[in-house]
Amino acid sequence: MTAAELRTHQWRGLDGDHAQGGTAWAWKKHHERPDYVVLRSWALPGSCRTKLADYLAVRLKDGHSRAFYVKPLWRAARLERKPGVLVARVERVEADLREGWTQNPRALLAYRLSG
Repeated sequence: MTAAELRTHQWRGLDGDHAQGGTAWAWKKHHERPDYVVLRSWALPGSCRTKLADYLAVRLKDGHSRAFYVKPLWRAARLERKPGVLVARVERVEADLREGWTQNPRALLAYRLSG
């Protein structure tokens, strides 16, 4: 993928990174490593979290609750919850939905994440 192609994606702010000296090359040149906050900002701009929430809502057959799914994703991105825990809970809710144990995946996920 070329630099021009990278610039067309919403999840990448290459021009802004370059202007601020925040590219991987700039970090390497100064023998530094970006911290978690910097890496998270590169990987998860706001529009990406919304898209992940849309994906979860569709995956759990709960399209009218898209806004609900943003909060658990944001908590995982800020490491307030281990991302693996969120994935495991979503997979369990998905299995319960498939097996007919729940009609309300949003409520079940909220319950499972509360403990």
